Amino acid sequence: MSKMYDLLERDGTKIGTIFPVLHDGKIVILRTYEDSIKGQLPKSPSSTLLINHQIEFGICARFASLTLSALGGLQRFVNYNLMAILTGIGKEIMKLDYLTDYVGERRLSLSENKKILEGIIFNLKMPYDTVLRFKPAVKFDWDNLNVLVTLPEIITGKNLINHCNFPVFRFIVVIGCVSDFIFNFFSEKYVQSVTDIHKIGVKFTGIWQSSTSIVPEQSINMQLPESGMISEHMDNISILVSFAIQFGEIDSNGKPVETNTAANGTILRVF
Repeated sequence: MSKMYDLLERDGTKIGTIFPVLHDGKIVILRTYEDSIKGQLPKSPSSTLLINHQIEFGICARFASLTLSALGGLQRFVNYNLMAILTGIGKEIMKLDYLTDYVGERRLSLSENKKILEGIIFNLKMPYDTVLRFKPAVKFDWDNLNVLVTLPEIITGKNLINHCNFPVFRFIVVIGCVSDFIFNFFSEKYVQSVTDIHKIGVKFTGIWQSSTSIVPEQSINMQLPESGMISEHMDNISILVSFAIQFGEIDSNGKPVETNTAANGTILRVF
């Protein structure tokens, strides 16, 4: 449906383009016009609303992309279209904007709706709670930008279910940052509240453990790099703490080898 067609006068002069788009399950024809034609876009209220919905959709897709980036590589464990799910979540967050309900200017403020991302899992074929019978405790210190993740004692076979009998496993923790999106009335465009914040993150990859061992309680202490962007704009930033378990094989040399398909994780907390 993204194919575009020329919009011509009777004498063959091109005055613009038309293209079909899908809106509420129906195909709608959207027209755009050349700069030389007065009124580059249709001015009817329905056309303006449709255009604004598409602008918001683009921002929601951008939000989804940056959220995936904040998973720090754990997205490779995802076996369904999480991008589409996150895009839809972005739209739901926009609907919760209490400052305006005008489509095309609504904020995408994750910082005011952080719980909405918590509990998202990465592998639908091997659900998180069927593999691990616990969720790590997480504490975040805003003043020091420090995250403490505590895992209880793990008795394999009791609170760790190894469906495929892999010989080893390990844990991975990722901290990532996501900015809100706001409408800038001066430029009349959406912008990130804090630019480049998605580049800040920390990843911890644990050692391989035997799937037949008892793993004692452990604490994972992670430190975000000092950044003025976080301390100065914390009201418009969300900190994602994601957690994954990955099973592995043993190669011919007796060394553990990772397997992306035998893994699962979740967004534990959003601060």
